[in-house]
Amino acid sequence: MIIKDPQDLESARKSAKISSKVLKEAFLMAKPGMDTYTLDAFIRRSIESMGAKPAFLNYDTGEGVYKFSSCISLNHQLVHALPSKKVILKKGDIVTIDLGSIYKGIYSDTSYTWELVTKKQERFLNTGKKAVLKAIEQVKEGAHVGDLSFVMEKIITRAGYTVSVDLVGHGLGKTLHEPPQIPCFGKKGKGPVLEEGQLLAVEVMYMEGSPELTVGDDGFSLDTKDKSLSAQFEHTLVVTKTGSEVLTSWPE
Repeated sequence: MIIKDPQDLESARKSAKISSKVLKEAFLMAKPGMDTYTLDAFIRRSIESMGAKPAFLNYDTGEGVYKFSSCISLNHQLVHALPSKKVILKKGDIVTIDLGSIYKGIYSDTSYTWELVTKKQERFLNTGKKAVLKAIEQVKEGAHVGDLSFVMEKIITRAGYTVSVDLVGHGLGKTLHEPPQIPCFGKKGKGPVLEEGQLLAVEVMYMEGSPELTVGDDGFSLDTKDKSLSAQFEHTLVVTKTGSEVLTSWPE
């Protein structure tokens, strides 16, 4: 979406603010012993209490309607794990919450990964945060998608990790997924040119080991085939003439 109406920009800001607030609340609520279904139900209530709708709820996946308001993935689950009463958070889990909101018809999307209680994987997780933030520094009118992708790939691989070759960031706006696709790898000066007012979800998905993925036990998540740890970090932003306005914020 190219935002041209000031009211749409305000709606995008509000949508992202709601997503960020709920993500932080869920981050603070998540504790060992809690099941991910309960956490997802909290996320839905929180988004709706602020006058928005969960962006993922009733999303058409192509194979049916998504019944939850978030994806809560653990450890080797890279993305899209289904919340469940049977999935209990444990000390030391690598937890990813991916969620979004719809406010006055405008979508936002954000994700964050952290280690529950312990601090053994700080280098792994800090690498992903850095990759997204440095990629966002490349954003401006006239930049290429490949400029962002190149930076993400460089930072992740130089740290000894691997980017996903199957999953991408994306545009958004009136729907959750719009052009352009923003891969986690690429070459400078290649790919679509960014436009002022464009609403983007810039995200990195990466793992400690092989990029090969497999469908998880829940029949929906995409897991690392070698069971290596994985993570995802994502911000929603709007492209400006000289940079970007990052609309979402992370818990930490």
